[in-house]
Amino acid sequence: MKILLCFLALSLASCGGYKLGGQRPSEMTGVSALSIPMAKNETLVPRAAPLATNSLIDAITRDGSYAVRDIENAQAILKLSLDRVDYRQNRSRRSDTLRPEELETRVRLRYQIVSLTEPGKVLLSGNATGTSRFFADEDLQKSRDNALPDALRRAALTVVSQIADGV
Repeated sequence: MKILLCFLALSLASCGGYKLGGQRPSEMTGVSALSIPMAKNETLVPRAAPLATNSLIDAITRDGSYAVRDIENAQAILKLSLDRVDYRQNRSRRSDTLRPEELETRVRLRYQIVSLTEPGKVLLSGNATGTSRFFADEDLQKSRDNALPDALRRAALTVVSQIADGV
């Protein structure tokens, strides 16, 4: 009987520190609502700032760890900037190695979360990248424009993973 009680006590104690849900970074414990202004576009790609901002807001809303509010009702502000948009050739045609067949769009987002309760205090900062592959059609610019939102969505998911789960 003692052995059974000892086994039961040890098995229940093994999950004693488990919590449901993700583990926020320690810097973000007092933050439940974020304000997200328009992203800063440091590239030459037109219309990329609204795409990056909307991708981030969608990702945060879907995750549910933080609420997106206006600046008066938020505890912190998430400043986002689009640093780079690069295109890389993955595959070329057999007959002409200089003509691409498949390309990859790679974007890099830089973010910084600044506290509104303690002005000037940076709570969290980091970088996130996202990629998207596409085939080169006759209209290469249209193919690039169509791949950009997907790459931004993937980078935004990485940002949310970093600020919500600390990963």
